[in-house]
Amino acid sequence: SQEGYPKPMRSLLCLLVAFSGLCTLLQESPERLEYAKRVEIERRLAKQAGLPLTHNDLPKLPYPPSQNALIVLKQIEKLSRNKQVITPQDSGCLTIDMPTKYPSQTSIAYARGAIVRTKPMYDLIDKFLACPYYQKAINWSKTEGGVIDAWGLMEGNGTLRTLSRWLDGKSKLLVADGKYVEAIHNEAKGLRLAHLAEAVYPSLTDWYVAEAIRQMALAGITQILEEYGTKPNVATAVAEALEKAPPPAPLSHVVPMETLQALTYLHFIREQTMKEKVPQKFLDSIAYEGKAEWVKYGYPTDVKLRVQRLTDAGECIALARMRLLYQYYSLPYYKAKQKNITSNYEAKRTP
Repeated sequence: SQEGYPKPMRSLLCLLVAFSGLCTLLQESPERLEYAKRVEIERRLAKQAGLPLTHNDLPKLPYPPSQNALIVLKQIEKLSRNKQVITPQDSGCLTIDMPTKYPSQTSIAYARGAIVRTKPMYDLIDKFLACPYYQKAINWSKTEGGVIDAWGLMEGNGTLRTLSRWLDGKSKLLVADGKYVEAIHNEAKGLRLAHLAEAVYPSLTDWYVAEAIRQMALAGITQILEEYGTKPNVATAVAEALEKAPPPAPLSHVVPMETLQALTYLHFIREQTMKEKVPQKFLDSIAYEGKAEWVKYGYPTDVKLRVQRLTDAGECIALARMRLLYQYYSLPYYKAKQKNITSNYEAKRTP
């Protein structure tokens, strides 16, 4: 407060405060401009590395939309809700592992009947697996809280995992009937399902879902091989199934979508801050590490300039790290895992 000071003194204090603020602005401006220049450099390097800055940068597919497996998946979901065709009893019998390693004849007889009654479901699964690609219907203009169309990104993941259980249930029935080679071929469909579940431009969640489906199929094949590997043609069928199976996508497959997600969140913070009448309240509502995280980025008296600098710095680090991960995740698993640990530190050091 300036009360109690003579009027000339109050004027002098005002000048000192203004001069101090100007010095702070001049001192911080080079760094802010440096970050702004770095953003442009990192964007250029990201595009050179093949990373998208917007969804329009994603490569176009060589297939028509009519061949998208998503169309069949919608039909599967619709059939699953028809309780007259897919009864809860049949669904429970086939989407969950047999209750024991050696099920009773009663259980086998019921499962055999369920296979016949749920033939429309298995026909649709085969139709789904015959599609050349699977791409989710993402609404790129729909973002909430800085997240790209959360419903579109997650939709279908639960259904895909359920399909793997349907395949596994049928394989166990084939094993119970002594049809070991057919059971192996049926389990191998799970590997094709995992390949499609990796999707076009998958998120990290999609990659994990695909990996879970693949592990279920491999576990089924391994169990048949361990218990019935001495039976005629079983070992040969396993070798052929694994040889024909599409290889797992490297983790680098998820980097483009994760890049778009990171940029969307940073742009959300930047744009929302500029719109707010009281931007500090908005920042405090989303700050995970407290108010000090925002204050340390300069401009203590200008929240909007502070956030501009923060998001510029964040975008530089995010793009630098995604470039490194895009390269590292193409390496063998253990090397990729080791590089992942150091990538964040390396990104912050990137000039």
